[in-house]
Amino acid sequence: MREAFQRFDLNHDDRIDRREQVLMYKTIQLEMEEELKNLTANGMYEEARSLESRLMNLRQEFEDLHHQDFSRQHDDQTRMLRSAKQKFRENLKATHQKEKRDVEIFCRDKEEEMAHLHKVQLAQLEMELASTPMPKIKFSRRLLELQNSERNLSRQKQYEEAKAVRRMIDHLQPREEEEFRKKFEQQLQRRRDLLDKKQEEERKRLAEKLSEVSHRNQLLANRVQDTHHRRLEHLTRDMNHAHAMERLKKPEMSVHPSALLQQRASHQDTAAALRGSHLLTKVMAQAAATSPDKARAGAGAGGAGSPSRMSTVSSAERLSTAPSQTDRVARKVMAKDLSKSDLGGTRSTRSPTPTLPQLPAHKTLQGVYVTGLCDLHSFSDDPPDGTIIMR
Repeated sequence: MREAFQRFDLNHDDRIDRREQVLMYKTIQLEMEEELKNLTANGMYEEARSLESRLMNLRQEFEDLHHQDFSRQHDDQTRMLRSAKQKFRENLKATHQKEKRDVEIFCRDKEEEMAHLHKVQLAQLEMELASTPMPKIKFSRRLLELQNSERNLSRQKQYEEAKAVRRMIDHLQPREEEEFRKKFEQQLQRRRDLLDKKQEEERKRLAEKLSEVSHRNQLLANRVQDTHHRRLEHLTRDMNHAHAMERLKKPEMSVHPSALLQQRASHQDTAAALRGSHLLTKVMAQAAATSPDKARAGAGAGGAGSPSRMSTVSSAERLSTAPSQTDRVARKVMAKDLSKSDLGGTRSTRSPTPTLPQLPAHKTLQGVYVTGLCDLHSFSDDPPDGTIIMR
């Protein structure tokens, strides 16, 4: 085998395709068969038997070379699939962490917005209560009769009796004035208590909704992670099965092989035996869309030696141009959820006093949805899932 490669100025470890190997074998076979005819014509049967044995060994070595090429290609695909799965899991974990931070920021903004709203409502109420005048006091019927009796007695010049009535009035009037002032303060405090109770209910409702948002985000993140884990397992099992089927194929020393070894036009883009390069291509394409510099560095390290270089560009272009089904589902759910009531709770219907601070602009997280970092729908029949929407 080394001599055969050296005859064509090649090293024994050079990687050449199957057609070139067959052409090399056919060329050497013709020369050895011509030499075999000359040996048999001259009666050199021992040399002819040795040459025929060498020819059979050479054929066996070329067939073994075909099996080695399959094994080398399978090892490359397994290594690329392992690298792609690791990068994919890292990117998916980073995406979930970013979405979790977005949810925390959204919840904190909602709590701060409601706290500011409650502060403005309380300030408005205090200013309104401070400007509320105390109503005219209403005395009891007994006190009014005593005051009327005092006036009549003084008009009739019965001063001793009027003096006694005055003592009774001085004893009753301060107590009734104090009771009226207490009732008025209780009415003001009742308005404060009602506002505080209302705000406490709003805080509880907001806390429940924000807790539901956080729980929903974590639940759907776990669902997406489980879905992608199952799909990666399916890809691995599919590729291993295709590799096992390829190892069972018998090598054919023919320039025009049979249908078993022929490859269809879309073999490089859709073959199950090339799942490693497919997934790595999509992961690198997604990384290129997020950080072009990092993706170029990773492509230079991981793209060398890939047997499907032409499919890398086409798959990346399709991934970057065609919207995934996950995005379409997310838009529909987002539009449905955003049409509901806002998480902020009850808002003040009264315009704030000019001296008070104005309410800040309403902050709403338009939508956060969890998706995979690459579209695995092309490898599986079940639609991608994992959409999370926050109102």
